[in-house]
Amino acid sequence: MSEVILPFKIQEVTSYCSNASICAIARNPSDSEEWLANNFIQFHYETEYDVFHYMGTHILQKFCPFIQHEQLDRDLINSIWYGDIISMFEFMLSSNKYIYCYVDLYHINVQNKYWYDTPPVYHEIFIYGYNTDRSIFYCANNVMDGQYQTFFVRYEDMEKAYWVVPDAYWHTHIELYTYKPLGDDYLRINPQMIYNSMEDYLNSEYPTLFAFHRTFYTGISSLKYELNRIGELPKLDRRCYHLFYEHKSLMIKRINTLRKYGLIRNSSLHMQNYKTLEKLYYQLRGMVLKYNMTSECTILPRIKSLFSTLIDMDIKAMESICQDVIRP
Repeated sequence: MSEVILPFKIQEVTSYCSNASICAIARNPSDSEEWLANNFIQFHYETEYDVFHYMGTHILQKFCPFIQHEQLDRDLINSIWYGDIISMFEFMLSSNKYIYCYVDLYHINVQNKYWYDTPPVYHEIFIYGYNTDRSIFYCANNVMDGQYQTFFVRYEDMEKAYWVVPDAYWHTHIELYTYKPLGDDYLRINPQMIYNSMEDYLNSEYPTLFAFHRTFYTGISSLKYELNRIGELPKLDRRCYHLFYEHKSLMIKRINTLRKYGLIRNSSLHMQNYKTLEKLYYQLRGMVLKYNMTSECTILPRIKSLFSTLIDMDIKAMESICQDVIRP
């Protein structure tokens, strides 16, 4: 038997597969602590795809300080590996390289059933190991039951799921991640960057670093956009409400990191503010899940009322913390 399972532990950021997978690679808590503190503050709603994301979410995964990122285009897979995706995956994993790619989940059998009834369902999948006796890959993503979790995929399913993604699709390449220890030159905490991102969040600013010809709502304006469309659709997008809750959990961790470095005043006050917000956003997320399951119309006004209150609390908490971040 040949088996390779690379170190993998699910951590704090789980809203999106790309971010969750990178955090799961971290070997030590300190690897991701400062990276999480410096980033994952501003988020946006992208109207074209009807989705909320952390700002620059795919850029963050390529420039994470504790990984080395590589990319293999499909033509290289064909020319070097003669299209043998299974052998290529085994080789990369044996070389301590994690694999991130898009597949058609329709063709993947999980616990003796397929995920979806009709194709295509193109989505990310993260691969961190394999077992040749069982002919399986060890994988993770956040599609099954809406939670980021691990599972295994049969070789034959993986091969079909990858190759049915058409060449014209925007993401047919394979991304490889190798863990690397943080160097001494890494800027572990950047209070000016944190402050700027919090200001962008409050003012709904779109950083000049990111230039796309698409329509976005960012920060507080994205929350208000979601608030104003409650009731327009049969179901609410549970993904964004988990993102809103997760954002508060990360703010608590961010305050702890800033306090550790002596870069924030009145940390106890800010910690209490965000613990309250985290608790209430968790409650809001639960109400959204209940509404989506029951379609009970009396829940919608309660969701809207609580969400409106939380946006006001969100603004006050962020304004307060901005005043107390100690910058150079």
